Amino acid sequence: MNADLARVTVGGYTYRADLLVLNTDMCLAAVRREIIDLIGRVPTFRRVGLAFPPPAHASVYSDIFDCEVTFDTEENFLEFDADLLDIRLPLAHSIEFEISRRACEKREFELSHWVPADLVGRLFGIMYDNPTCQDVVKLTGKLGMSPRSLQRKLKEMGTSFSALHDLVRRDIASRYLSENKSTKEIAARLGYKNTSAFSRAMKRWSKLAGD
Repeated sequence: MNADLARVTVGGYTYRADLLVLNTDMCLAAVRREIIDLIGRVPTFRRVGLAFPPPAHASVYSDIFDCEVTFDTEENFLEFDADLLDIRLPLAHSIEFEISRRACEKREFELSHWVPADLVGRLFGIMYDNPTCQDVVKLTGKLGMSPRSLQRKLKEMGTSFSALHDLVRRDIASRYLSENKSTKEIAARLGYKNTSAFSRAMKRWSKLAGD
């Protein structure tokens, strides 16, 4: 917020990357509806910012919000005149406010600890499709999550990104070995820098299997 403009931001979506645009649209539409309900009229919006390229329905944003729309911004946001925050709310009620505040805090806590039931399965799918990729940022980006969020959720489930990635490469390596592929070829297909690194991994896996 500055002297003239106030901004509501929308972010933190961590489920399916392919639903990011839809989720953002729903959130911004909900914010618009809530503002209208609170002040009793349609406010004048100044700008809408969307942290993704223009989708097929790009023109709809200006129709709904009746203001400038900018794509590929750093965050999703909705800007309006700052003096809107000083408007007296016609339906304000102190008791209802307290009930709503507590309900929101409870819901926020639940969402921050929520883990999609198929998170590990989706992560496995991405790892199997990209066995040579060891870039955590790239792989987690396909999930629509930050590396830190993913690691935290996996820790709550008793595992880690590196453990799952190691498991996938171990499984693929076993399959390639059964197909009589050379150590050099397998190392390259799994993204190891050299055959020595792959051999060390194989020895470690053998010890784990023995345990």
